[in-house]
Amino acid sequence: MKKTIVLFVLLYSVNTYLHAQSSDSEVTKFKLGLSYSSFGSNDVFRFNELIGAASYDGDNFYNIGLIFSKPLNSWLEMETGLEYSQQSILITPAYDPQNEIKPYNEDFGLIEIPVLLKLRFLKYLFINGGALISFDTNATMSVDSQNGLGGVMGVGAQYDFKCGAAVFVNPYFKLRALIGTERYQQHVAESGTRIGFTYNF
Repeated sequence: MKKTIVLFVLLYSVNTYLHAQSSDSEVTKFKLGLSYSSFGSNDVFRFNELIGAASYDGDNFYNIGLIFSKPLNSWLEMETGLEYSQQSILITPAYDPQNEIKPYNEDFGLIEIPVLLKLRFLKYLFINGGALISFDTNATMSVDSQNGLGGVMGVGAQYDFKCGAAVFVNPYFKLRALIGTERYQQHVAESGTRIGFTYNF
């Protein structure tokens, strides 16, 4: 009787393992997609603000991106890609009694590479987060370089169609230049909502 029970448990374990292997083998090889994000706010700040310095206020921003995603299993994906970010900042110079203060806009672009993990749960929901590598596309005299490593995190919802396509909406928060050489490094922060679609290959 004991041998029968042990044999049954072994067969059940092997069957479960083979089923899991089969399910993993059916995971999509990779996904490609496009994204657009805005619908939020941006800002420039220092962790240690300078007294008497100019003030910086986010005016607007947008990002467009190419998505490359590699499913690791049925609930976890690694996502990267290439994004272009356009930032507009309203700058108010420090007070000077001898000169009239006129706020002005500073616009600059960034090329960015996100390296994220995406954890799916409850069928339609996910959380994602990871590193963000940024490169300035045009120098600005007023905002510190954002070259280097930052971070991004978010939550979202995704709907998968039977044809292999999927659409998603992804509120997120980005913080750039976390590792910088400047003592009073400025950081461009951004909170927005990313929308887009992917297709399974």
